[in-house]
Amino acid sequence: MAGAETIGERLRRLREERGLTQRDLIAPGVSAQYISKIERGQRNASVKALRKIAPKLGITAQFLETGSDIPDTEVREFWLDDAELSLRLGGDPQSLEAALREALRNAEVAGDARAAARARLVLGALASRQGDHAAAIDHLESATGAEWVTPLTHADAFTTLAHSYGAMDREPEAVSLLRGCLKEALAAEPADGAGVTRFATHVSYFLADMGSLEEAREAIDVALDHGRDSADPYTTIRLFWSRARLAAHEGDYYVARIAVNRAIGLLEATEDTSHLARAHLLAAEISLWDGNTGDAAGHLEAAEVILPDDAELQDRAYLLITQAFVAARNGNPAEGVDHANQAIRTLGDQEDASIRGRAHWALAESFAAMGADVSARAEFTRASELIPPGSKHSARLLEAWQRLVPAERS
Repeated sequence: MAGAETIGERLRRLREERGLTQRDLIAPGVSAQYISKIERGQRNASVKALRKIAPKLGITAQFLETGSDIPDTEVREFWLDDAELSLRLGGDPQSLEAALREALRNAEVAGDARAAARARLVLGALASRQGDHAAAIDHLESATGAEWVTPLTHADAFTTLAHSYGAMDREPEAVSLLRGCLKEALAAEPADGAGVTRFATHVSYFLADMGSLEEAREAIDVALDHGRDSADPYTTIRLFWSRARLAAHEGDYYVARIAVNRAIGLLEATEDTSHLARAHLLAAEISLWDGNTGDAAGHLEAAEVILPDDAELQDRAYLLITQAFVAARNGNPAEGVDHANQAIRTLGDQEDASIRGRAHWALAESFAAMGADVSARAEFTRASELIPPGSKHSARLLEAWQRLVPAERS
């Protein structure tokens, strides 16, 4: 239609109406010069660029592109749809977080409780992925308090919240939350078999880590009762995964290896590289506990190849930490020091203390293998301060410390 407003004209009008400069709209891959060229009609805006610019103007990418008038509630829904998709596709976390925070502010000002809860659900998942578990708990506790957010409709939100509780040394709260979810899945008519299996296996993970092995077995029995005949491959994978973890805690490494390898086999038939990489990391840890560094190294090589670039902080750190242990125990302590230090830098103060403790433990073993007893002793001390007494790692840590570093003479 003649005289219709172009994208560039609309962009300039909306920017000036809001008192913004071109530099106010810049984002990764979108420079002020690029915006200037769009406004002057010298450059066509890509869909990706429009999605980055639109939230800064308080509109949707669709409105910026077409000029169609959409109610504010629908605008927020479009933002949140885009944000959820971006999270799944591994979009830039900083841009995504900024857009979500803006969406949350707008929703709260407008009194749009549903949009606010949706924004918090995505912000919580993003925070957990980045290792900021305090922020994840803040967002997810608020979001899961909404009446329409239930374990049956938003299972990921509840399991992520439980994971963040565990990362903050709040395992009893994680178990309590997951047992409530399990109860709701069992009470559904008919019972939600996939949900029961999912929540029961997660309960078993925490109970096993806490040393409550009998209760962990009971949780796995519940999972088996409802997931044994499931056609969903992920239900079967969770069952093998939980069996592997419990068997490893019990010292039955033969059964643990069989179970985790079956989970790996099922995951190889999917395109889920994130979970496949995690399964290899679990298999590597089990092999290390069994003293088989050769098998551990093979699983680590497989995990490193397939671990996505946007993998969660915990997964990237676990890979480096386990690589450090393998290097130290295979006679490559300098490589172990490099991997352990990289893990410590990667983690910063954003991940849970137990994982940071494992990184210092790996560094201690690497120093010990180099004969640097003073440095090894200092790192073992730091690890013992971070890894909680009675956790799944504490006994092994003390055994390694006593075996590898001679006691100081008085």
